[in-house]
Amino acid sequence: RWGFFCAPFFNGAFVDPFYAFLDPEDNNNSKTGAVAITHAPKKNCPGDCPFKGNGCYPENFPMFLQWGRHCEQGDRFSKTWTQLLTTLKKMHPGEKLRLWAAGDFPAHDVEKCLDLRDAVRGLKAWGYTHHQAVTPNRLLKDDGWWARYILECKIQGTTVNVSTESEHMVDAYAELGIPTVLAVESTETRNAWRTKSGHRVQVCPNQINSSVNCRKCMLCHERPSDMTIAFRAHGREKKANAAIRAANAAIQEAIAA
Repeated sequence: RWGFFCAPFFNGAFVDPFYAFLDPEDNNNSKTGAVAITHAPKKNCPGDCPFKGNGCYPENFPMFLQWGRHCEQGDRFSKTWTQLLTTLKKMHPGEKLRLWAAGDFPAHDVEKCLDLRDAVRGLKAWGYTHHQAVTPNRLLKDDGWWARYILECKIQGTTVNVSTESEHMVDAYAELGIPTVLAVESTETRNAWRTKSGHRVQVCPNQINSSVNCRKCMLCHERPSDMTIAFRAHGREKKANAAIRAANAAIQEAIAA
C-alpha cells in the first residue's frame, strides 16, 4: 500500500494517510501562481484512472517526492482530515483554493465530501476528479450521487471538473451541466476548437502563454457553460499519450457494446 514511504504511525497504531494544505506563500508552483493548494492521499484516486501509474503528472519527479512527504511521511504541511477542514474554514471568503494538486476527491465517502463542500463554501475553489459520474452510454453512475454532488458544489461556487480523455464524454457531461476538463495528446496543435456537438474546447492558457497562471486565469473555476478546458499531456508524455489513446478506444468499445 505504501510503497517506498512509511505509513503515518501514532501511539503504536497506523492511521489514515495525511492530507496537506499549503498557503499561497508556501506554494512555489509557477503554473498555479500564489494560491492555496491541497493534496490528497493516493488512496483517493480511482482505480480506473487511465493515468494511474501510467503518465500521472504528480507521479513525476519532483512532485512525487513532495506528494510522498505531504501525504505519507508527514511534514509541516500535513493535516489529518479534521485538521484540513478546520484550516479551510479559516480561509477568508473569496480566497482562491486549488483542491488536490495531487490526489483526488474522497468520492466514495459521502460524509467527507459533504464536509468538504461545506468547508469551502464562499471560497473560489476548484479541483479535478477522475471519478466519473456517467458511463460512455450516458447512464448515471452511483445512483446519480456523484453527479448531484458536483452540481450542488457548482451552485455554491465550487467547481469540480470531471477529467476525461474523450470529446464524447465532454458532450455527455455538458448535457447535464457538469464541468469537464479534457486531456489531449502532447502533439495537439490546436488552441481552440469545438466538439461534434458544438461545445467549445479551449487549451489551458498556461500551455499557450506560460506567463498566465491559475491565479490570473481562473477559467477552471468559472467559464461559459459550453466550454471545457483542454490540457496537453505533459510530464511523461509518451505514457500519457498512450493512456489517452487507450481511454478513447475503451470508450468507443463501450459505446459499441
